[in-house]
Amino acid sequence: MAFVYKGTGMISPLAFFKVNDIPGAKYGAPRGYGPHNGVDLYALVGTPLYSPLDAEVVKKYVTSRGGKQIVLNHPNGWQTGYAHLNDDTLVNVGDKLKKGDL
Repeated sequence: MAFVYKGTGMISPLAFFKVNDIPGAKYGAPRGYGPHNGVDLYALVGTPLYSPLDAEVVKKYVTSRGGKQIVLNHPNGWQTGYAHLNDDTLVNVGDKLKKGDL
């Protein structure tokens, strides 16, 4: 895993990535979606994904814009969303993940 986010206990959700933009700077956001407080990361196809904290899978869906997507809820109230997934069959809604689970 790439690094730990200081003071949060979170690990990086991607092994290798590039920061796509900064919080609040969502100029290319789909219609109806404005700025958010997250950071968008992107990586090459096949890059491993990790749960940055203990989590529960709360959404699993497909859209024409984001492709296969999942959303994780964490005990601290934060969420982690993953879009443009190649394979979403590894998890299902209701699955409980531990920090670092692939």
